[in-house]
Amino acid sequence: MADRAPQSDDKRALSHAAYAQLRQDIADVVADLGTLEPRADPAGIDAAEHSLLSLLPQPLVVLPLPPANEHMASFVAQVTQSVARQAALARAAHGGVTKEMTIAAV
Repeated sequence: MADRAPQSDDKRALSHAAYAQLRQDIADVVADLGTLEPRADPAGIDAAEHSLLSLLPQPLVVLPLPPANEHMASFVAQVTQSVARQAALARAAHGGVTKEMTIAAV
């Protein structure tokens, strides 16, 4: 088994540190959003949006998705609704509510 070069380990560690810092920066902005009242502080929302956008790499390249047909859009909508229902069931189950109670409520 070949030993890794110390330089590559250092680069990997720096990359992990940069990623962790980015996640922390995003978490800080999102946490601040939780304390804002959108109607009372629209400037705070704008500042949070600016903070998040400043974390994006520059230049930013956006590649459009290929066009989808009506059947595919319908299928995606069904899958989305199914996932949302399952997520609601999972959240309820983790809250100590039984599956039967959740199904009865839905």
